[in-house]
Amino acid sequence: EHGERLDFHWIERGGPRIEETPQPSGFGSKLLRDMVEHQFAGKLAHHWTGDGLEVKLSLPLANLSH
Repeated sequence: EHGERLDFHWIERGGPRIEETPQPSGFGSKLLRDMVEHQFAGKLAHHWTGDGLEVKLSLPLANLSH
């Protein structure tokens, strides 16, 4: 991929232990994925571990300005 990107890495730790990977299929998750992937042509990835959640978001900077 070419051009400058905004890369955001969010890590949550310290909550209750996660025994099974949750399915991010709620309204908010769908809305966020649609916005990132379709409106801004970006990428969104969730990675669940026993200790918490990691989310990686990558957006082309050119798609963030008008």
